[in-house]
Amino acid sequence: MLQIISFFWRLCLLKETPSKVPNSTFAALATFTIYLIIAFTILLNTRPEQSFLKIFSSTIIGITIQLSLTYVLLKFKNREYTYIPAVCSLLGTNAIMLLILFPFNLTLLYAENSNLLVLANSFSLVCLGWWLAIAGFIYHKSADVSMVQGSCLALLIEIISVLTATKFSIN
Repeated sequence: MLQIISFFWRLCLLKETPSKVPNSTFAALATFTIYLIIAFTILLNTRPEQSFLKIFSSTIIGITIQLSLTYVLLKFKNREYTYIPAVCSLLGTNAIMLLILFPFNLTLLYAENSNLLVLANSFSLVCLGWWLAIAGFIYHKSADVSMVQGSCLALLIEIISVLTATKFSIN
C-alpha cells in the first residue's frame, strides 16, 4: 500500500508517468473505490449543509463525467489503450490532493480569523494550479497533447463535471 501511495505522490511531483500504472480492470476498480471513499468522506465533512443524497449523487455524476470525457479525449486521439492508466493516475493523484486540501477546507469552513482565511484560500488556489499541472501532465503523457493543452483540457473537464454535478444532483 505504501508503494502505491508513494507512486501517486511521485506522480503528483511529475516524477512518474501514468504508463507505469498496470493496465488492469482490478487496478482501475481499486483506485476508483479508494478515490470514491476519500472524496465522499471529505465532502461529507466539508459540506454540512448538503444532504447525504445530494453529496453522493453529485460525487457519482462528477466522476462519471470526468471519466467519460477522458475516454472521449483518448478515443479522439486514438489512444484509448491508455484509458485505464490515465484514469487510475487521475483518481489516485486527485485523492492525494483532496487529502492535502482537507485541513484547509475545514479552515475555510470554520475559521473566523481573516488572516487564516486568506492563507487557507491562497493555499487552495495554489493546489488548484498544482492539480491542473498534474492532470495536464497525465493528459500530456496519455493523450499525446502538450502540457498546456493537457492543463486546459483538465480545467475544461473539471468545469464541465462540476457544473453538471451541481445541476443534476439529487436534492
